[in-house]
Amino acid sequence: MKRPEQHVTDSHGDAIFRWEFARWAVNPTERDYGWDYVVEEFRNGASSGLTFNAQLKSSLHTKYSSNHLFISQSLERDAADYLALQLHRPTFLFHADVNRRKLFW
Repeated sequence: MKRPEQHVTDSHGDAIFRWEFARWAVNPTERDYGWDYVVEEFRNGASSGLTFNAQLKSSLHTKYSSNHLFISQSLERDAADYLALQLHRPTFLFHADVNRRKLFW
């Protein structure tokens, strides 16, 4: 059995995401309903009580703006509607550039 390349890319993206939030609690969702993680902020080693959802998209071919300062990440309309209008918890869309090991939100 071969492992699909996108699974490898997603694993690298997950590692980048977890590295950036290593001081906080990153809890993956068991079932993906539009978000991949619930992240809890910690300050000075103690929970702040603040949480947010995170949806992560990972790519080997990140499309940068002409000045390379930002990227644009598409999201299906139904998913955007659900995340923005139906959920009652802040949800952030993240993009992991696996080749450059950068995380955008």
